Amino acid sequence: MGVVKQMDELVNEIQSKLAFQDDALSSLNDIVIGLQKDLTDMRQLIMAINKRVSDHHDLINAELPGSLDRQPPHY
Repeated sequence: MGVVKQMDELVNEIQSKLAFQDDALSSLNDIVIGLQKDLTDMRQLIMAINKRVSDHHDLINAELPGSLDRQPPHY
């Protein structure tokens, strides 16, 4: 086998590996983008839940002033 043929095979192998790596990197990038979107959505949901809990806590405290801070009568 000639040196030129060996070099051509080596270049073809390197090009094939590079194409595979480019495809894998693109797939991983798509996954990271999806996970980032999911994380952003979850953060927004947690913030909304925290606000609702805080609002309910404020309503309870407004309706029952001081009763949550006092000990029950059996103490």
